[in-house]
Amino acid sequence: MLQDVTLPLFYDDLVTIYNGGQCCPRYGGALLGRQSDVLLNEQDLIDGLAQQRQRVEQDPTLSNPDWVVYRVEAHEVEFWQGDIQRNHGRLRYRRSEPTGQAWVKERLWP
Repeated sequence: MLQDVTLPLFYDDLVTIYNGGQCCPRYGGALLGRQSDVLLNEQDLIDGLAQQRQRVEQDPTLSNPDWVVYRVEAHEVEFWQGDIQRNHGRLRYRRSEPTGQAWVKERLWP
């Protein structure tokens, strides 16, 4: 569980992160714009990725303006591990006061 911790990066930040051609081998998929669509033909994906990678290789600053990256800045995080007997494992990590640099780990009641 995360609450009020995500901050969108600005488009310029995203371009800076994926600038300089370092992204070419892995970045073509973001330019396809088809995430979560039903894939009916595997070859369509292969061809589409090849086209987008070629575009990025020609212009390393190419970026999808609809793509948003979030930075997580958590002050408290909780993890659950389910148990068939309902003795769920719950762990909470929270930043210590006053500096907030260290994390405190706490086991919570189910």
